[in-house]
Amino acid sequence: MKSSLVHPVVAVLLGVFFSVASSVVGAEKPINLLFIMTDQQRWDAMSCAGNTVLTTPNLDQLAAQGAHFH
Repeated sequence: MKSSLVHPVVAVLLGVFFSVASSVVGAEKPINLLFIMTDQQRWDAMSCAGNTVLTTPNLDQLAAQGAHFH
């Protein structure tokens, strides 16, 4: 049960952090954020992360246009 609560807690904390950060910076327009969190997936389960077996063109495109954390 502990691991099932980790993802929502992280999402809420990141959302609060970015909303506070955008108000501190004084942004005229709200920042658009999209968090994609999957369950039961290894860190290298996307081809943009170096996996040569899997092909994930849509996730690769999203990673190329945004931020991809290793």
